Amino acid sequence: MSKSRKSTRQASRKPPRAASSYERWLAKAVHDFNRSERYKEIQEAHQIEQQELELVREMRQWL
Repeated sequence: MSKSRKSTRQASRKPPRAASSYERWLAKAVHDFNRSERYKEIQEAHQIEQQELELVREMRQWL
């Protein structure tokens, strides 16, 4: 029983491996995009939008 727990722990440390070349390509594309400058711009724009929405909510409370 301890052997099965050990193998389960080892398996949980590793991310799932892509089986097909398409899955490998897709995983690399997602990884590259997440590190890209465009992704950072999108994240920053989203954060600004959330801050603006929060300001609008606060302003409505004053009315």
